[in-house]
Amino acid sequence: MVKRRDSWAGVAIYRAAKKAISYKTPLVGLLVIFLILTPALIWSQGKKIIVDHACTRITQIPEAAILAAKQKLHIAYGHTSHGSQLITGMNGLVPFMNGKGYPNNLYAWNNGGTGGALDLHDYAMGGDVGYYPDWMNNTRDYLGEANSEGRGSNNPDINVIIWSWCGQVSSLSEQEMITNYLTPMSNLEEEYFGIKFVYMTGHLDGSGSTGNLTVRNNQIRNFCHTNNKILYDFADIESYDPDGAANYMLLSADENCDYDSDGNGSRDKNWALDWQNSHTENDDWYDCSPDHTQALNGNLKAYAAWWLWARLGGWNGESWVDFIGTWDGQGVYYRNSDTGAWVKMASPATLITAGDLGGDGVDDLIGIWPTQGGVWVKSSTNGAWTKLSTTAEHIAAGDMNGDGRVDFLGTWDGQGVFYRDSVSSAWVKMASPADLITAGDLDGDGKDDLIGIWPAQGGVWVKYSATDGWAKLSSTAKDIAAGDMNGDGRDDLLATWDGQGVYYRNSVNGAWVKMATPADQVTCGYLDGDAKADLIGIWPTQGGVWVKYSATGTWAKLSSSARDIAAGKMRTGTGGSMPVQALFGPMGGYAQGPESLIQYKDTSSEGPGGLHFVYQTEEQLIPQEHESGMMRVPGLGEPGFRCVEEKNLIPEESRESDVTKEDRERNTK
Repeated sequence: MVKRRDSWAGVAIYRAAKKAISYKTPLVGLLVIFLILTPALIWSQGKKIIVDHACTRITQIPEAAILAAKQKLHIAYGHTSHGSQLITGMNGLVPFMNGKGYPNNLYAWNNGGTGGALDLHDYAMGGDVGYYPDWMNNTRDYLGEANSEGRGSNNPDINVIIWSWCGQVSSLSEQEMITNYLTPMSNLEEEYFGIKFVYMTGHLDGSGSTGNLTVRNNQIRNFCHTNNKILYDFADIESYDPDGAANYMLLSADENCDYDSDGNGSRDKNWALDWQNSHTENDDWYDCSPDHTQALNGNLKAYAAWWLWARLGGWNGESWVDFIGTWDGQGVYYRNSDTGAWVKMASPATLITAGDLGGDGVDDLIGIWPTQGGVWVKSSTNGAWTKLSTTAEHIAAGDMNGDGRVDFLGTWDGQGVFYRDSVSSAWVKMASPADLITAGDLDGDGKDDLIGIWPAQGGVWVKYSATDGWAKLSSTAKDIAAGDMNGDGRDDLLATWDGQGVYYRNSVNGAWVKMATPADQVTCGYLDGDAKADLIGIWPTQGGVWVKYSATGTWAKLSSSARDIAAGKMRTGTGGSMPVQALFGPMGGYAQGPESLIQYKDTSSEGPGGLHFVYQTEEQLIPQEHESGMMRVPGLGEPGFRCVEEKNLIPEESRESDVTKEDRERNTK
């Protein structure tokens, strides 16, 4: 996510002050320092952005994110013929999306950004990134000397630089990749610190998984992952069709989308043409005449390009998510955030959460059902049920190892807190048994951190994945969750305290913000489609489930009071992952739970409490303070606690509370 621009002076102050901060720093001094340093700190801790084949679902990008990108970005693009695939794809996307329920020319671009279009300077720098040192010198010539804001003095509006390759990646050695590309890009990033530089992989050449192209592309990918860079993975995008059923790079696919279907060493099929021929032109795909490849590949490059622009414009990569709840006597339902319609998913559960354990881009329902025992997951792909483990005390989901896949997380009395790797199915012990748990990337390292309440220690604790060190964030809360509550790209602790209220803790500077009066339960999700998570909860005096929309600060009542609540991405685009029956509220409809299953997959014997349970163990299992260097500001219930308050603390309907999707997006411009 794009952070705020800052002067060299701000960065210098931040570096100096960082050395001075310690746990012994007086509270007042800490607050003053971080009020001064917040812009620099936010900018310096940008998170990596990886745009690959999983980022080609154009309908999942909120309209508000497209508008924000067009408002904020000024892009300079250097490329030759292969790189033009982004441009020709983006040109064809404009008329393709017009008339499909989107504002006219929503995806328009031009040099200068006139008429509300995206400002993209095509061919801004001559050549492509394969010609070193020409591309580096051309970048400096175009930008001019860096000014105090880290922008180029010749074109100070430019805040994004992107270069593409032609065919040179295949011929480079490991050291040449470092010397000719990775190091110069890093140097430019440091010199022009007010500009985001986008890395890119090279196009497929038919050499498969063992070819030098893939080796060098993996070198670029590893560098970007390790160093929190921004990557447009050109090769990965053209390795998959829109269904994502196969990785055609492994089948020796080339730039034209030809591949070897039978392993005889000859490319005999074309995945793009096959897909185009089985789908309807101008409904499912559009012709755009990209160089060196097929139209569908140009489509995918355009979809991924807009995903990149939206991320750089402040979108966190989360599309509109839906509220999920379980009601005794009724069942588990989700509410479509686009239409307001309800969909029944299962019979009543006692605890629920959601996460994309299957990796299909849609969250799976995870829960505990009262009569079955165990933790169950319902696949979003085919509706199949799997029993993951014996019954846990509390459950959550998050990417606990940074591999890009969400993992199931639970706590079991007498055993501890474990997560289950969704790729390998291996179990990992993270901590001693907790009362409540959640997960969120508070430290910004790309892995979710374990957050919870432990009975023996008291308070809300976090185990930072970057260091395995623990930190106490506050006194014991009634309920906890995590999400990006202020749109800065970092997850924040969200919790409710009896007699105090609902607060979130800014993970960047440790500041506390009061959002609402005390609730019984809290969770959060991007219901209104902007870059900030919305507060969702149950309030004892108001009754029902309420949402406080971050885009407007207004409240809306979503339903009657539920037993448990969550939020998740329960559908693809504007449709669903499976055929569904739309309902007017969380009642009626049909969906079976695990109690009525005849066939299901049972892996519970391999999980906590199972006969064949085997697990790995992390270090530092017991919450205790460590000198981690992370920000320490007093939390609720601790001496010296301070906070700021938002407006509209009490859930109540207002004239604006039933704000439509279009209204909310208009408010994020």
